[in-house]
This record gives sequence, C-alpha cells and structure tokens, in this order.
Amino acid sequence: IPRTYADDNDPLDVLVLCSEELLPMTLVRCYPIGVIRMIDSGRHDDKIIAIPFDDPNYNNYKSIDELPKHVFDEMTHFFRVYKELENKTTAVDEVEGLDTAKNIIRSDIERYIEKFCK
Repeated sequence: IPRTYADDNDPLDVLVLCSEELLPMTLVRCYPIGVIRMIDSGRHDDKIIAIPFDDPNYNNYKSIDELPKHVFDEMTHFFRVYKELENKTTAVDEVEGLDTAKNIIRSDIERYIEKFCK
C-alpha cells in the first residue's frame, strides 16, 4: 500500500482478490476486508486482503469471513509457497477482520509519515 511503512521495513503488503490478472506494483482502487497476520523470519509481515470496487465477482464481499473456504486456503497456500521460494520461514499467525485491517493500515501510514515526512 503506497505511503505505508510496515514492521518489516517495507510498504504494507496487500493481496487484491479480483477476476482479472494484476501485475505486481499495479495500483488498484480497492477496500480492505481483513488481514492475514504472518510471522516472517521473526517479524510481523501482515497481508491486507482487499477487493476492487469495480469487480462484480468479488465486490459483494465485505468481510474476510465471507470468503469461500477454498479462496482462503489458496491465499494461505500462496503465502507459504511464496516465502519458501525465498528460503524464508513463515507462519500464518492469525486471520483478523476489517477493524484490525484498518488499524494496521492507519498505524503503518503514521509510521510512514514519522519515518519519511518529518
């Protein structure tokens, strides 16, 4: 997420669920529905889960709890395999809802401002 600074010293990660393929670093107008809290090499590595406003196949979801189980399973599998390819150990710590996702986003925006704008 642009203009955020997460605990892993990178911008906050977001996984956008949509019907069309997106290339990395593509900007998409979307809204959060939850967060997968992960631990990567001993540090928090949160993954905000978001939905594009204009995707008719996904924009009926307002909470991560509403996602079909197979979609959730695919997401967690993706993150485990993705980190293994980088030879990193990772664990899904917990899955939390919209309020936690918004709090993490706010906190990481504030951390960005503190780090880069003062």
